[in-house]
Amino acid sequence: MKYLVALLVLTNIIFFTWSSRTQDVSNDKIYKPLAGVPQLQTVAETQLKPPLQSPSSTAESAVVESLSEDAAKTIQQSEAFAQEEKPDDTALTLSGCEMIGPFKRRRGATEAANRLAKTGLAGQLRRISYDEVVGYWVLLPPASNRVKAKQDMQILRDAGFNDLWLFRQGDLLNAISLGLFTHIDRAQRLLDQVSAKVDLPVEIRQRVVKRSEFWVEIRSRTEYKLNDELWESLQVEYAGLKRLENQCGSVAELETLRQNSQ
Repeated sequence: MKYLVALLVLTNIIFFTWSSRTQDVSNDKIYKPLAGVPQLQTVAETQLKPPLQSPSSTAESAVVESLSEDAAKTIQQSEAFAQEEKPDDTALTLSGCEMIGPFKRRRGATEAANRLAKTGLAGQLRRISYDEVVGYWVLLPPASNRVKAKQDMQILRDAGFNDLWLFRQGDLLNAISLGLFTHIDRAQRLLDQVSAKVDLPVEIRQRVVKRSEFWVEIRSRTEYKLNDELWESLQVEYAGLKRLENQCGSVAELETLRQNSQ
């Protein structure tokens, strides 16, 4: 009995010792890291350490950075080239203009411009509208009605003025004309005669009509010389032609220049 108890105790000790060694070997096999395999890291560990970059990603970053620098240089060069190629507005400013005219008809101005173009001078047609005084009326202003106008006509006839005309329409409705004259001195002479015989408000009014004329505008960047033979030929064909210096202004400025040259 005593030997049996001692045997059981010894058996338990041996079994316990064997079990402990087997567990150590198993733990070593489970938790021992393999060579070349990175260990897992916790979130806290990854926040404390900078992320690892592989050699390939580093090379890619360097290539991208290099391309960005090249692109920036290319853009700068393009902008500089664009600025150099941009035309200078002041370089397009013309030195001056010359006007040739007047031509009473567009056809004459067009023919003259074509002849100038054959000598290397480009011409542009300009049309000017203006009021022209074609005569002077001696008249009695419009009466308030037709009856009053006929009464005034009878007064003038009784005074010896029989060349009368009664306007029956237009702006001069019920006015009485005593004559239309080309020269104002003749109109003034008749006005004095009428005023001496009748007590009526007779007056002189201009007869104005709308006119149009054409000019050829020559523009040049540099100084030029109009062919003398061509200019003499144009003067023969179109009477009254003039050459006016103009700073390429508007039609209104040209009209003022034209009036001042008369």
